[in-house]
Amino acid sequence: MKWYDDGKIKIKKLKIAPYGTNCYLVACPTTGKGIIIDTPGAAARILRESKEVHIRFIVITHTHSDHLGAFVVLRKTLGVPAFVHSAEAAKLPFPADSLLDGGETINFGTLSLAVLHTPGHSPGSICLYSPGHLFSGDTLFPGGPGNTDSPKPLNR
Repeated sequence: MKWYDDGKIKIKKLKIAPYGTNCYLVACPTTGKGIIIDTPGAAARILRESKEVHIRFIVITHTHSDHLGAFVVLRKTLGVPAFVHSAEAAKLPFPADSLLDGGETINFGTLSLAVLHTPGHSPGSICLYSPGHLFSGDTLFPGGPGNTDSPKPLNR
């Protein structure tokens, strides 16, 4: 998997089975500091793909099980803080270090991501925005808004 790098932001999208859930590695090209957005599973793969980045924290867009499969392993292995919307916090396997409500800015390296509260898919769904890029969790799906029922496995 290659990084998208426009000189301002580096992004690596990992599609994780069985649901095809996205995990994003986002990094500052200047400092090498980065974050993990969502932890659907395949902890070893996420760790391998992120090894060139100094991961500062994990952000969970919402707490449906298809976004948390590798959460415990990544949190313990990396020893970094986890951020989640306050309406989702009780559903994490263990407490978040920072609760978000929307309106905050997450900073790492020279990057800033705006936190947008986007309820609908779940009460505490969030999106992260940087000019030209939106990390939407399950708020948006191809062809329409985020589905509001349980995830379904990919047809293979």
